[in-house]
Amino acid sequence: MEDDKDNGGDVQASPEDINGEAAAGSEGELRCTPCEHGTGISQKTARAPGKPTSKEVEEHELTHCPYRAWCDHCVKGQAKDDGHSTVKGDLADSSVVRVSLDYCFFQEDITNESTEHEESTKARTSMTVLVMLETLCHSVWGYVVESKGASEDWVVEQIAEDLETIGLSGERIIVKADQEASITDVQRGIVKARAGHGTAIEQSKVGTSNSNGRIERCIQDFKGLVRTLRSVIEERLGVKIHLTDPIVPWLVRHAAHTITSSRVREDGRTAYQLMKGRRSNARLVPFGETVLFKIPKTIHNIGDFENRWERGT
Repeated sequence: MEDDKDNGGDVQASPEDINGEAAAGSEGELRCTPCEHGTGISQKTARAPGKPTSKEVEEHELTHCPYRAWCDHCVKGQAKDDGHSTVKGDLADSSVVRVSLDYCFFQEDITNESTEHEESTKARTSMTVLVMLETLCHSVWGYVVESKGASEDWVVEQIAEDLETIGLSGERIIVKADQEASITDVQRGIVKARAGHGTAIEQSKVGTSNSNGRIERCIQDFKGLVRTLRSVIEERLGVKIHLTDPIVPWLVRHAAHTITSSRVREDGRTAYQLMKGRRSNARLVPFGETVLFKIPKTIHNIGDFENRWERGT
């Protein structure tokens, strides 16, 4: 194997590698898979559990501790999913932008309910939010919805419009989500709305959310900022803000926009800078602040005698 590497030849598995101990290898070892037309692409080989000696088997069966991958009983009772390690190097490069989607929930007035057989929690009020994160600029978008799924036409239309704002209107993208039926409907709605532009669907593995960990971490940050902004408004207004208040959907949208426009990424730029190619020069005021604004010129122009300034929040 070493001679092949030194001579610049193709690295291929020898019979000893396949039938002997070398086949077990370490997890993540790259092997070059040959094809009939020449060299194939390097693939990772799965780790095979080593063969124990009869003495090791006898000692292990006394306690089955610690876990051993070669023990059928250990695998049945204690096996865990493979870890989701960070993808690095060439494997991390992707020419296709991924757009991740997931639902999150805000609840208030949670009470515990106990029965003879089980305990459960119930919220008096709950709000469903669809969160979107894309990998081109790392922008975040939030949508308050009445229910899961694509039954609300405006959701898919708004996502398509936001993708156009990012600069992905004519680009091929991959829409990633878990395998829940409701969010699969949204994925299909996006594919239909972007017909002709190339939209692929990717779904996380069944039974695990770790494979979609990027959107999970994004939702944690997003929900935290929503709670922070709510606290600020409550202090400023001196009233309690509830999920049913009309300002909350705007608050959700604003929190996602704030992350996009203000949070500095590892490369020293915000998602907004990546989208627009420059920093935002807009003048900002705290969310919920009362301001005077000039009515813009539109096809419905106001008369000369009318007020040209209005008060809004």
